Amino acid sequence: MNFRSLYLWFGLPILVIVAWVFLIYVPMDSGAKNKEGKLTAIKNERQTLERDVKDFAGEVTTQRKLKASYDEFMGQAPVVERIPEYMKNVMNMAKSKGITIESLNGYYSSLDISQKAELVNPVFEIGLRGGFLEMGRFLEDLSNRTAFKVSRQRASTTMKRNILS
Repeated sequence: MNFRSLYLWFGLPILVIVAWVFLIYVPMDSGAKNKEGKLTAIKNERQTLERDVKDFAGEVTTQRKLKASYDEFMGQAPVVERIPEYMKNVMNMAKSKGITIESLNGYYSSLDISQKAELVNPVFEIGLRGGFLEMGRFLEDLSNRTAFKVSRQRASTTMKRNILS
């Protein structure tokens, strides 16, 4: 038997298969795995960027809400210059309801003499004399009333000044 022809018939296809595996399949497979790794890295980076953009958008929304709350607060915040006018209105309202104000003690818990603060937190202790129902109506009207209002321009100017300092 001639083994050369047998080697040729079986060896040549095996040699072609091995050559195809090493010359074509292995480089294509490693290139595909390399591209798959790059694609995974790009997907992870994309997810990170999307999460960062979502966080940033949430932060912008939160800042807008805080700014709106701050503007509203500044629009209704008690200002030292307006307290005497407010107290005069409280006295007139009490007279119109038929109530006598016996004592009025006011102290400002957030007013620091060493620090010039525009905003204060007024706390008043009021001694009232009059009918029970009249006092109830007076206190209800007093609690429903906004103590102070500042114009929008003053609030935004104060806010800008506070942000800059």
